[in-house]
Amino acid sequence: MSPQERDENGRYREKVSLDDVRQFFRRSEPVTATEIADELHVTGRAILNKLNRMHENDEIERKEVGARAVVWYRALNPETAAEVLSDATGRPVEHFEIPDAAYPMPDPDDLEWALVDED
Repeated sequence: MSPQERDENGRYREKVSLDDVRQFFRRSEPVTATEIADELHVTGRAILNKLNRMHENDEIERKEVGARAVVWYRALNPETAAEVLSDATGRPVEHFEIPDAAYPMPDPDDLEWALVDED
């Protein structure tokens, strides 16, 4: 294993960002820290630190499924149609202009939406 690089202040460089980890929660199934770590080629501890931070920020949920087994998942509880579209497309919520009355959402094929112009 190669030594981890350090930045100009002597701190370890982050190999994986929170956004890298967030991508796993666009999937519909729970995941373990080990699964994420294996796919991103980093240590389980590095991923666990990010998962715990995301859990503290109410971004994801955790469930103990065994004596030492935990799965992490994202509760699907968006408050607005714009949040649903943001999740589906990966674009920021601010890019969607949708009337509040559009949520709870009908069939996504029936929903009319448009990107907000960023002139």
